[in-house]
Amino acid sequence: MRIPGIAFNKPSDWAAGRAINLDISEQGITLRRELKYSASGRFPIIAPGAPISAIATDQTGKLYVLDMNGAVYLLDPSYPAPELLLSASYHHDASDSLLLGTAGRFAILPYQPTLATISVYAAVNGQCLWQHNLTTTDAEQVETLAAEHAGEQLHILQRRKFILTVDDSEPAHEPQTVWSYELHSYDWNGRFIRAHSLPDVIAGDRENIAHSLHDHDRWKMTVSGSDFYIAAPHSSTIWRWKETGELSGFSLPGCRLEGDMIGAANGAIYAGVYDLRNDSEAAAYLIAIRSDREWERVPGYTGRVDELLRSGEQLLVHDASAAAMTIFRRNRMIRSPLETDSLPRGHLLLPSADSGTEGNMWHNLRIDAEVPPETRLIVHYYAADHTQIQWCNRVYTLDEWLHAPEIGDRQRLQYIHEHWQSLPLNPLNALFPEAHGRYLWIAIELSGSWTQAPIVRELELFYPRTSLLHYLPELYQEQGEQSFLGRFLALFGHFFRELHQQIDEMPYRLDPELNEGEFLRWLAGWVGIAADESWDDALLRRYLHMMPRLYRIRGTREAMVLTMELITGKRPYVLEHFQYKHLLYDPDWSEALKPLYNDMPYSFLVLVPPDTVHSERQKEMLQRILHEEKPVMTEAELVVLEPRMRLGGHTYLEINSVLSRPSRMSIDEQSVVSYDTVLTDGGETAAATFPFRLDEAIKLEH
Repeated sequence: MRIPGIAFNKPSDWAAGRAINLDISEQGITLRRELKYSASGRFPIIAPGAPISAIATDQTGKLYVLDMNGAVYLLDPSYPAPELLLSASYHHDASDSLLLGTAGRFAILPYQPTLATISVYAAVNGQCLWQHNLTTTDAEQVETLAAEHAGEQLHILQRRKFILTVDDSEPAHEPQTVWSYELHSYDWNGRFIRAHSLPDVIAGDRENIAHSLHDHDRWKMTVSGSDFYIAAPHSSTIWRWKETGELSGFSLPGCRLEGDMIGAANGAIYAGVYDLRNDSEAAAYLIAIRSDREWERVPGYTGRVDELLRSGEQLLVHDASAAAMTIFRRNRMIRSPLETDSLPRGHLLLPSADSGTEGNMWHNLRIDAEVPPETRLIVHYYAADHTQIQWCNRVYTLDEWLHAPEIGDRQRLQYIHEHWQSLPLNPLNALFPEAHGRYLWIAIELSGSWTQAPIVRELELFYPRTSLLHYLPELYQEQGEQSFLGRFLALFGHFFRELHQQIDEMPYRLDPELNEGEFLRWLAGWVGIAADESWDDALLRRYLHMMPRLYRIRGTREAMVLTMELITGKRPYVLEHFQYKHLLYDPDWSEALKPLYNDMPYSFLVLVPPDTVHSERQKEMLQRILHEEKPVMTEAELVVLEPRMRLGGHTYLEINSVLSRPSRMSIDEQSVVSYDTVLTDGGETAAATFPFRLDEAIKLEH
């Protein structure tokens, strides 16, 4: 009872569909993984003199800490005692200042319009290197809104107040106040680089502008590459400004930017937000905004983001209410859905499966998948005799609809959830309750955790529906396949079909060319092959193919030689007792040969070339196989030949040694003398000259 089926089990099969947040490989489909920041540690951070006002990093892992009294400390997270860099001063209001840092230097910028300055100090001795007044004569007031440094440049966002006066001929008109937004850049040596004017649209509406002029909530600004990201207080919009003058904004639905903002090494923007839909303590968290403006919640952190710092590949998040700093490191984690704070999900929308029959009843599907705990697999399906769908006053085929660029993935998924049917959770083997139609579309949804995800290796669709109900009397068949009896018997029919399928596939399961890994080793055990761990699949396949021939000649010299040749790749040499026994009884040879050759009549030697054995473990493996394959009642000795001529050892011409023509010896850069050869002077007449020869006065000693 074999039911035809349609299988998806290759990367080309999966790639024919639409993959959303999935990785496709030879192993199957699973949720996409990428390098992401996650919380990996936490340490307390407290200034010794007064509460902390601002924090910056020196880019080497250490922190500059500014307290409310104006003192600056250098804090090493691995060393508890902070180092005082700058004593408390009162020339600026330290409780309301920005702090920037780099290796060996730090900068302080007061927020107050009356103190619109930037002061840069040396970290080694606290000396003021330079100070610049940010006010100008043409502006009534200058206010520092935000500051950031990128590389060797300092960028300062300023708001300038101008009073526009009208013509004296019209005294009824009062002077008009105008605010302009400018971005000024300096280097760490105090050299002014450039200034840019920014559109006032970045401040939002007039009510927001007026509110931001009087409260203590701060603007946020960060730099990523050549782009500047700016956000006004109490705003859900982040503006991206390029030095070419291009300005674009994107909003965070349901969130408000309340914490700091910074660009990270991976090109994403990280920001602290407050979820307007949540009134609990978990409403504040950290998000990552990718280059495509999609964002996701950073796992493992809930709380305020008063300051975000970048230190090499690490991110540091300061929560002033908890007086703690959280360390974020990049790990390879599963990518989460876009613009949500839920667990990671991915979808694969497969193209149509065609049964070729109108009104076909699809029977069931079988999925070869691994679903770890705390993960799940959901299957949606849709069957029809036609392939068309109407969408936004336009007619598509469903396969075109899956890939249409003008349709967003969220729209597709919402339509599938509303109009397609679903199978029970984790349907590794499930019947289709109702799937009538020539064509069938499948949508696979994978849900996982931040570290684990399901993996789908194969999906098979079976049709048409068959049931054991047809084997019963007609009285029972009248109830139909959708009746309780029909569905109950379908379970047993499914078991029988799987059994028949396994029987049909048995020849393939026993074919070494179609199997690999542990199953191939299991097959090798069937024929008595004790596979070594170092053997690869190709060697096992050759061994299995040769086993019928080896079994016919097992216990013979030829079987032993073929086995050794199969494993080593080279044919060994076999020396039997009858070949050298006449030399063992010769007085002239006996003393020299007995240490090399066994004088037992039922013993023999197996000589293998030196380049076939590379370790002692490999030699032990060959010795074990030789012991298993040797003829019964015999003794075998394995000899690994040395790649050199050695007197008193196993030296065989044209095997591991050669004789060449005699040549004159010259001592120059091309000379070669063996490592175990010694030239000794046997008399006064011996001398090394050019040319010279070896005679009775010169001895070669080992």
